[in-house]
Amino acid sequence: IKLYLDPAHASLEERYLQAVKRSLDEYARWFGTYPYSTLSVVVPPAGAGGAAGMEYPTLITAWAADEADPGNELERVIAHEIGHQYFYGMVANNEFEEAWLDEGFTSYAEDKVMQTVYGIAPPLTIESSYITAPQPLVKASWNYPNHQVYAENVYTRAKLVLYGIERTIGEETMRKVMRTYFGKYRFKHPTTADFLHVLEQVTNRSWDDYFDQFVYDGRMVDYAIRSIRSVPVRLDGSAAYENRIVVESRDGIHGSADILIHFQDGTTAKQTWDGRKGETEFKIISRSPVSWALIDPERTIVLENRHINNFMKTEVDERQKIRLNVGITKLIEGLIQWFAW
Repeated sequence: IKLYLDPAHASLEERYLQAVKRSLDEYARWFGTYPYSTLSVVVPPAGAGGAAGMEYPTLITAWAADEADPGNELERVIAHEIGHQYFYGMVANNEFEEAWLDEGFTSYAEDKVMQTVYGIAPPLTIESSYITAPQPLVKASWNYPNHQVYAENVYTRAKLVLYGIERTIGEETMRKVMRTYFGKYRFKHPTTADFLHVLEQVTNRSWDDYFDQFVYDGRMVDYAIRSIRSVPVRLDGSAAYENRIVVESRDGIHGSADILIHFQDGTTAKQTWDGRKGETEFKIISRSPVSWALIDPERTIVLENRHINNFMKTEVDERQKIRLNVGITKLIEGLIQWFAW
């Protein structure tokens, strides 16, 4: 390991070296041994951020020395760029026409290093909410509208697609998929279709529907509660309520979802929705009316990016209604003033 260290970061020498060693160890354990005799790491000086965080064969650049202590970005950037020695380095996809196969895979692997070595779990729910312009992943880089859209898809959405697979098959099987893919295409030039073939071989199931939605198309999951209605009824001669909760899928579909139902007396119940119908109504008879309902309370659906409509109250406080109406009115006024100006 050759470390070319900016003097401003001289005190961080051991952290850089440990980050390199630990990343190499983990990738060797998960995928295969780093095959070259050297790895050079260059820490760019302050002001050279444009050169920071870049991968080349047997050479990477780290975070620039703009700050005395870059926090865990020091380790994260090292882990990410070393990951590129595997994807696109040894598993040499076309990084211009199918960028998700290197940036998405490396972002996924980087997360695993940060969690395993440093105990930093990725905030997947927050990251999914960043996806505001989903696009197909199998797309030439220059055909994305701009760099922001390119980055949120081939880095973040791409790794969420891999996490979506992992949540379905389990981490152990996912690791087998990744190792099989690496072993089969080491020093070759695979495509998205090749990865899909390996995935289907290892899991012994079709992933066409998943890839059609989230890889070849730019969809995200959007499960929403459409309405909640509680009506007084009689049950065995006593007062009760008939509760009707309508849920719907408004975008991509990926697996079932739990629905947590909270009643006014403080009790709760859970329903499981297959998520495959456009609209589904749950009918529940209870002694207490429903207070609120929440889809996917454990946030297990990593491709869900519109969490605001996962939750609904049966009744909303009048003060909150007024506040919402005032807020909408102010927004409209502001837009009118902006266009008038």
